[in-house]
Amino acid sequence: MQTLNKQERRDLAEDIAVEASQWRRRADEANLPFLAYLIEMVVLEAWREATEENVNDINPQN
Repeated sequence: MQTLNKQERRDLAEDIAVEASQWRRRADEANLPFLAYLIEMVVLEAWREATEENVNDINPQN
C-alpha cells in the first residue's frame, strides 16, 4: 500500500467529502434519516481532514 504525502491525503479527504455529500443527499431524498446522519459524520470528518493543519506540525511535542 502506497503512503500518501500530506497534500495527497488532504486532496483525497476532500474528494471523499464531496462524494459523501452526494450520498447524504440521496439518503435524505430516500427518507433514510439515520443513514443520512451517519454519512454526514463522514462528510464532516473528511472536511476536517482536508482543511485542518496537523497540530504536530505547528506545535511539535518531544
